[in-house]
Amino acid sequence: MRWLLVLVAVSGLLGSWWISSPLWFGLGLLIGVISALAAALAFAQARIESSAQPELMSDHAIEALKLAVRQSKNNHSESVSSGEH
Repeated sequence: MRWLLVLVAVSGLLGSWWISSPLWFGLGLLIGVISALAAALAFAQARIESSAQPELMSDHAIEALKLAVRQSKNNHSESVSSGEH
């Protein structure tokens, strides 16, 4: 889809230069600019999706995180109670 938008944008912009009618020239420019903007946004979306991490964590990951937090709290409370702050 992204490459189709690029093709439409290039065709619209190049086609508008070879057409002598002002109506078709304006229409070609409009189609080219809108398609180029849509293609840029589609490429940005694909880039973001490729590097995005899933929002939901697995149950195993949540339990591991809870365990790490508990251990960190226990280590901190032991160091405070022994005077190592």
